[in-house]
Amino acid sequence: TTYQVVVIPEVIVNITGNPTVCDGDSTTLYANSNIPGTTYAWDYQWAPISSAADSLVVTSGGTGWYYLTGSYLGCVSKKDSIQVLANANPTIVVPGDFIVCPGQSVTATVSSNIQGSNFVWMPGNLSGATHTLTSAGSMTYYVYAESAGCVSPVASFMVNPSAACFLEI
Repeated sequence: TTYQVVVIPEVIVNITGNPTVCDGDSTTLYANSNIPGTTYAWDYQWAPISSAADSLVVTSGGTGWYYLTGSYLGCVSKKDSIQVLANANPTIVVPGDFIVCPGQSVTATVSSNIQGSNFVWMPGNLSGATHTLTSAGSMTYYVYAESAGCVSPVASFMVNPSAACFLEI
């Protein structure tokens, strides 16, 4: 009598995906294994989640530790874990509208509630917190802040030329 012996390699599982989520958003975690057909079980903070899928959507309200158990044909189960953290969305403050004489320059500074935020200005794809702007006509500037992958809502202000600059009495 002959028997065929199939040696199954050790099951290796790991969790991939972005472990950081912005307030109000979600991120997806993915289960991976070295053996196709591995079955998965997810736990959150050591409490089972009713999901055996190979991916899991996590919202900003579900931050904490996630655990993945992978098994194949009754072999010893293996685990991996990942901590999901939430980052706050920055809030941006822009100056009020400017009224200037044509050709006059103004210095505009924006700020964020999160120190170290990056700012993007449009038009012009400018960056940084402060810019000198020259009035050539009415122009609306749009600015948003980015911090740790989280983005503020877009805020705006205008630079308007004043017709009173050339008023003669």
